[in-house]
Amino acid sequence: INALVRLADPESSLSGIASGTFRIDGTADSPRMSGDGDVVAVRYGDVALDTIDISLRHQNHVSDWNLSVRHEGRDMLTGLVSLPIQVAFVPFRLKRLDSPMSGRIRADVMPAALPAGLVSGLERVNGTISGELILGGTPFDPALDGGFMISGGMTYP
Repeated sequence: INALVRLADPESSLSGIASGTFRIDGTADSPRMSGDGDVVAVRYGDVALDTIDISLRHQNHVSDWNLSVRHEGRDMLTGLVSLPIQVAFVPFRLKRLDSPMSGRIRADVMPAALPAGLVSGLERVNGTISGELILGGTPFDPALDGGFMISGGMTYP
């Protein structure tokens, strides 16, 4: 995975071994898609992860995504999101639908260095993040609930 990541960001320190499957069937107007993938031996800066698992199921204009990130033998970040999206391949389009969406993302003692790595200028970040974000509403009128807490957070120049 390191070679692919470096194409997008030559300075990235993300590495790991990725594998997965993806399947599409149905019609061009209303495809059904499913996929499963994982990345093992994940390293991002100073943080080492056991695995990142992701799965996708899309049919009847609903995409269900499931994510699990394991660190030191336990689920550190989990997420399940269901989004109403119309997908078509002829011509290609992705269209948000005005239908209910739902989701839940939970962090349990996640190293703060992981999301901090997405912010330019934040380096050498310590601490952990815990909490839960609940997604509801529609893509046109989303509703968010919950929150996250940082414990022992610190960054060094």
